Amino acid sequence: MKIKHLDQLVGGPHLVGYRLQHNDWRHLLVIEGRIVPLTRTEYALTMALLRKAEQMQAPAAPGRMNCFVAIEDLLQVAPVSRETLRQHLRNARAKLLPYGITLSAVGPYGYTAVFLRNQPGTVRSQRGSAQSQPALALS
Repeated sequence: MKIKHLDQLVGGPHLVGYRLQHNDWRHLLVIEGRIVPLTRTEYALTMALLRKAEQMQAPAAPGRMNCFVAIEDLLQVAPVSRETLRQHLRNARAKLLPYGITLSAVGPYGYTAVFLRNQPGTVRSQRGSAQSQPALALS
């Protein structure tokens, strides 16, 4: 049995229109070649939502994802108070928004991941123009 190197990035979650890589051991998420600076808790919560979106991605409607993760399930991922959980998800949302991903509360019941980007590599600004994000070197 071959053991993967601890610094190796693994592809996924596989979501239409996004190129994601991650490393669970390092708590590292890379979107379109750019490192998303998440804390360990933010990473765990974000990955729970992205993995759920990957599971729920409908083959009949590529690019349209509808996922929901109950607050109780997220509290199992990060055993903190509900208010602390909300703060972690607000922080993660701010860090993911430039990549066209937002995490939204569904009342007091849980969270969903909303994918705003129409085309890979672009994000819509408030004025509606497409903007490319510069890539970080992963050396």
